[in-house]
Amino acid sequence: MASVEEARTSLLVAEENRNEEIGPSTSGLKQQTGGWKASSLILFTELCVCIALFGVVTNLVVYLKTELLEDNVTAATHASTWSGTYFLAPLIGAYVSDSYWGNYLTIIGFCIINFTVSNGLLFYLHTVWLFALN
Repeated sequence: MASVEEARTSLLVAEENRNEEIGPSTSGLKQQTGGWKASSLILFTELCVCIALFGVVTNLVVYLKTELLEDNVTAATHASTWSGTYFLAPLIGAYVSDSYWGNYLTIIGFCIINFTVSNGLLFYLHTVWLFALN
């Protein structure tokens, strides 16, 4: 039975031989993409999303209080529920993606849900607007 050192040495030799057959592991394109340029874009996008979210939540409380005549506690509860749903949605999507559907099917499924809900809300708002005109 071979010792641990002999097995480790044979694995290192096999890895070196594999690397020589494949060639260098980084291509020119790989060296030019990613890095701090991409991460700064992602961080800037997340900053904009957070600013938009907190702006919407704040305006949602004001809208619920003034237009729908809710009291302060109810309006804050509804806005907090909306905000919590916003933050939990990626976790639900990650669970569905990892456990059941996979990456691409999850993206397609939630895009269909988003499209359906968005069009339903637009139809509802259009109906309310037309009703308000009469």
